[in-house]
Amino acid sequence: MLIDINGDGLLDRVFDRNPKTDQQGFFVYSKPYKTPRLKVITNGFGIQTTLNYKLTDSSVYTKGPKKGYYPNISIQNARQVISSVTTDNAIGGQNTTTYKYGNAKVNVKGRGNLGFGWIEKKDLQSNKLTRTEYSQTYPYTGQTTATKEYIEAKNTIEANNTRQLLNEQINTYRDKSHYNKVHSPYLHRSKERSYDFNASDASSNSPLITVVTSQSNIDNYGNVGTIRISTTGNNKIFSKVTKNTYSNDTTNWHLGRLSKAKVTHNAANTPSITRTSSFTYNSDGLLKSETIAPNTNKSLTTTYEYDSFGNKTKSTKQAVAL
Repeated sequence: MLIDINGDGLLDRVFDRNPKTDQQGFFVYSKPYKTPRLKVITNGFGIQTTLNYKLTDSSVYTKGPKKGYYPNISIQNARQVISSVTTDNAIGGQNTTTYKYGNAKVNVKGRGNLGFGWIEKKDLQSNKLTRTEYSQTYPYTGQTTATKEYIEAKNTIEANNTRQLLNEQINTYRDKSHYNKVHSPYLHRSKERSYDFNASDASSNSPLITVVTSQSNIDNYGNVGTIRISTTGNNKIFSKVTKNTYSNDTTNWHLGRLSKAKVTHNAANTPSITRTSSFTYNSDGLLKSETIAPNTNKSLTTTYEYDSFGNKTKSTKQAVAL
C-alpha cells in the first residue's frame, strides 16, 4: 500500500510483512530523498530568482471553515507548496513575494483532487496582496471565480479589517454541453470594479468604475456570438455590443472563420455608432478579403494573396469610387 505515513508529502510503501524475511507485521519504507524541485532560475543578465518551499502547515495553509459537503471533502494533507519567491532587483537588493493557500478539497467519488479554493500572493515591497479564488464544482473546477487586489497596512496581522480593496473581478461561468457528455465551460459574465485608494472610509467605499462583460450565443464550436461590455463611472454609462457571425466548414474542418462583425457603441445623450465588417476565405481556409462598412459609400475592401505554403504575398486595398 502507498500512503504518506510520516507526513513529509512523499508516498511511503507500507507492507503487512517484511518483503525480505517474510516476517508478519507492519513495515514502512520511506523514500530517503525528496522529489526534485525547481529551486533557482538565473536569466541571461545574471538576475536570480529563488523559489522556497514548505509543507502545507498553518503558516502557509488554511483549511476550509467546514468539512465540505459529500462528495467534496475539505482536506489538510502534507504537500509541498511554494511559500515565497525572491528575485534580485538589479540594484543590490531583492524583491520577495509570499504565497498562502486555503480550502483544498478532494472529490471522493472519483474526480480526485479539486485544488485549492484560494491562493494569496503578497508583494512585500508594495504591500499589495492579490487573492485569487477558484471553483471546485464540476465542470468548472480550476476556473477563476474571483480576483481581488488589496493594500495591506504594514506591520499588522493579515486580516480583512487591515486590507483596503483596490480592484476586484467576479466571474460567472456557464457550460456548453454536448449530449450531456462533452462539457465546454465558458466565461459568461465578468464584473470588474475599481475603488478609490484615498477613500476616508474603506468599508463604505463605492467603486469608481464598474465594467461588466458578458458573452452569449456560443455556437457548438465555442465561438462567441455576442459580447456586451457596459462601463459605469462618474454617474455615466457606456456600452459596446459586438455581434459576430461565424462560418464553420465541417467538411474541410475550417472552423471559427469570422464572416461578419457588427459593433455598436452607446453613450448617454449621444447617438449610437455602429460599424460593420465582413470577411471571406479561400478554399484553404485563409482570409481572402475583409471589407469595412460593406454596402455603403465608405466601403473599403482589402484582398489577400498567398503562395503555395500559405505565406501572405500580396494585399490590395480598394475603396468605393465617389
